[in-house]
Amino acid sequence: MDQPLTPFGDAVAGALGAATAAIITYPLDMSKTRIQAGLLEKEVTVRGQDGKPRKVKISPNIFKGVLEVVKRDGIPALYSGVVASTMNTLSLQFSYFFFYSSIRTFWLERLTKKTPPGVRVVIGTASELIIGALAAAVAQVFTIPVSVIATRQQLRPRKTREVEKAAQASAAVGAPGQAPVKRGGVKEEEDDEDYSFLGVGKKIIKQDGPTGLWRGLKPSLLLVVNPSLTYGVFERIKSLILTATPDGKMTPWQSFFVGALSKSLATIVTFPYILAKLILQSERPPEKGAIGLLARIAREKGIKGWYQGMEAQLIKAVITQAFLFTARDYFTDTAKLMMNKRKA
Repeated sequence: MDQPLTPFGDAVAGALGAATAAIITYPLDMSKTRIQAGLLEKEVTVRGQDGKPRKVKISPNIFKGVLEVVKRDGIPALYSGVVASTMNTLSLQFSYFFFYSSIRTFWLERLTKKTPPGVRVVIGTASELIIGALAAAVAQVFTIPVSVIATRQQLRPRKTREVEKAAQASAAVGAPGQAPVKRGGVKEEEDDEDYSFLGVGKKIIKQDGPTGLWRGLKPSLLLVVNPSLTYGVFERIKSLILTATPDGKMTPWQSFFVGALSKSLATIVTFPYILAKLILQSERPPEKGAIGLLARIAREKGIKGWYQGMEAQLIKAVITQAFLFTARDYFTDTAKLMMNKRKA
């Protein structure tokens, strides 16, 4: 029987799996973030039921959103903020898996002592959810500043390609000091601010003080139910599969599909607060709290406004989570194999 990893080893495997999944799916994350922030909306004219034309704003799906980002800002824009985002993923997932594994191991040991010999010890669904929520809450408090910086980098204003070409042409003909190019009578932002990790951090502190780095903490703490739901459902289904499997292992494809199913459920349940968190972490929104923000969205767009970009969130979250579970299982199996070789 394989020896289980220590909480530290489990945390490392989980963090590496999460970072691998995040890097693979980062262009989708960029597209998802801009769709939810309304930056990729286009105004089109449609005919209503009364036959009269009216203008509505529509957003692309997450895959067309990737192409739209490339069209507007070039391929490098797909990876704007990738370093901060990966740092956030590593720190958040390491913290989560460490606390999750520690609490779960402690709880299993307690149950084992109270269970008669020979009886299989199983943690209940409610306990899985509570353990996941506690671990996620602690992890969020320590890691949310990196998340805020990553969100600001993803939503950074960028010059359009036409403005960049015009600026390059002006420089080529030697026109120093020329006024910024205008399109349609609107002055384009020069985008000369420092959007490095430290630069964004300093700007946030200057605008809002040190507490600005923890913007969106309250909805983040409420969102601890998301990973707890995800991992609770995953562990429950995994337990059923392992019980019915002769070798007691899940295949990579099983991990992929169970991870996708688990994340889908969690995302649908918690999406309004996911949207609120993103907007609160953007550049100085008018509301300071998630409740006020969601109330304004409901007044302006109706309840359906709470689900703006949910399709993109769902697709991105499911793909990322599926890759995460697959990669985590790979790193976990690799670590156990190395441990067994050292003992041999």
